[in-house]
Formats: sequence, C-alpha cells, structure tokens
Amino acid sequence: MSPPECDSGMARHSRFEIKRLQPAQLVRDLRVLLGLLLAGGILTWLFLVDGLVDAGNQVAFPFLPKFITEVGDMPKAAYGGLIALMSLVSALAMWPCGRFADRVGERLSIALGWSWRAASWG
Repeated sequence: MSPPECDSGMARHSRFEIKRLQPAQLVRDLRVLLGLLLAGGILTWLFLVDGLVDAGNQVAFPFLPKFITEVGDMPKAAYGGLIALMSLVSALAMWPCGRFADRVGERLSIALGWSWRAASWG
C-alpha cells in the first residue's frame, strides 16, 4: 500500500506510514492515555475547588466587617484590633512555615495548611 500524498506546504515532503497493530504497544498507549486523563481530571478538580474557594472569599469577606460589628455586636475598634492581631500573627508565622516548606516540601505544607484551615472552620 503506498502512502497518501500531501499537498500542503510544510508536510509536502513528509511520509506517512501505516503500521500493523501491535497489541502490547496499544495497551501501553492506552495506559498512558488513561493516566493523562486521570491527571487532567485531578488538576481540573483542583482548579475548580480553588476557584470556588476564591469566589466564595470574594463574595463573603466584604460583608464580614459589617456582619461582625452589627450582628455580632463587636465594636469597630475591637474588630480593627482583631484584624491587626491576625495580620501580625500571619506575618510572624510566615518565617517558620516557610522553613517548614523548604524542609519537607511545598505540597505537604500546603496540604497541612489547608487541613488546619478546614479543621478550624469546622
């Protein structure tokens, strides 16, 4: 069987070969394809979850001061002090958390941080 001719500019001199089906190669290629699909699915899931968390924060956090001061009856000065204290603790925690991430890896430190956040909100 002769290969088909190409009339396009760049592929004019390329040759297309038709090969016989090799079951071992097919199984290997299908495993690779399944792995790529699963990896893409996990990444898609992570992007969706991260997007939902970001969207939820963008919707909820602008109303948080009003809710805390009016519904929670916290004075505005106390709320401002609480935000300042949270900022200070966050700034002080970055140094040891950064060293921890350098020592054990970024993935584990991010997973641990999200787990602690989920436990504190739950």
